[in-house]
Formats: sequence, structure tokens, C-alpha cells
Amino acid sequence: IAPWVDRVAYAVLHHPGGVLDLPDLPDLADAPLRLDSRADADRRAAARRLTQALKAVPWTTACRLFDEIERQAGTALPDALWQAQTLREEHLRALVSQGMEIGAHSESHCVMSRVSDVRQLHREIAQCRHELTEMAGAPVTAFAYPHGERDFISDAAVRMVQEAGYDFATTAAWGDHGVNRVSRLDPFSMRRFLPWPTLQLSVLKA
Repeated sequence: IAPWVDRVAYAVLHHPGGVLDLPDLPDLADAPLRLDSRADADRRAAARRLTQALKAVPWTTACRLFDEIERQAGTALPDALWQAQTLREEHLRALVSQGMEIGAHSESHCVMSRVSDVRQLHREIAQCRHELTEMAGAPVTAFAYPHGERDFISDAAVRMVQEAGYDFATTAAWGDHGVNRVSRLDPFSMRRFLPWPTLQLSVLKA
């Protein structure tokens, strides 16, 4: 299944022009998304706006709208295009053989706080871990929440990650956990930061 963000971006970038009329999206209900400009920067800005609007609705609604967006655009992301950019089993096993660890990131990159079906959460988290372990031929112990911001992570998703057997999970929250806060570290809501050249070793040790 092609990632939904890529499907939306492709449809917007290749839309022939005019408007995307999506009244089920509250953020766009009163003002259809206009795609008159062919400029790449304008189209990408429109895709970002649409992506943010889709994150705010129930997941079942969003899934229906993905198809509607492609219908109105008259185009869809070709399977060959996104599959060419996707790691296959042999790639994962090659990475593992070179000492890399493989982590999970869900099946469909859904917005977990908008998913109400526990069976879907199980597929996104537990089944994803099982299948990825089989593909990689190595334990999968880490999970990164799709989209990662607190508003997009539900308590049910956090519980499912723990029950699925992961050792830890990362969010998109910025920052370290601090030397004096290690005792309060929640391994299933870990923060992250980029390793800038000016980063002090003491921060990494913390």
C-alpha cells in the first residue's frame, strides 16, 4: 500500500488545475482548495495544507477522502514509482547483516489518534512488528509513532506498542531527557533531537 501522504502529494502535484472540492474536511469545507497555479512551490504548499487537514478527521473518513482526491485529480501514484523507493526484504536483511537495527513505523502511516478500531491499531503496531521481524530476520524492538506529535498519538496506541513487545518508542517531541530526569523517563514516549556538529557529548550521555 502506498503511503497516504505520498498519494495525496502526487495527486495535488499532477492535478490538471481548478479546485479540489472536499466538503467533509472541516478546514476546507467553506473554501475549496484551489489549484490554479502550476508552480511547484504553490502545489507543494497546497499538498501540505491538505495533508494537515486530513490529519484532523477520523481515519475512516480520511481513507475515503484519499480515493476521492485521486478521483478528482484524475491520477494516482503509480505502484512502480513508490515501490522503486521502498526497501525490500533483501535490503533489510543486508542492513541487518551490516549491524543495523530495524525499527517499525506502522503499516500505513496512519494518524493513530484518529483510529478508533482496535483491530486496525493491532495491524498497524503488532502485526507490523511480526511481519517486519520475519522480513528482516532479526528482532524488531523499536517503534516510531507516525507523525509523532502528541496530538497524533493516542493512549490506546501507546498501550498497544507496549503489549506488542517493543522495548521503546519515539515521538517527534524535541529535546533530551536530561541528566536529572532519567528516573522519570518513559521508554514509550521518548523525545528525539538531531546530532548537530555543536552537540556536546554530555547531552548524548544524558
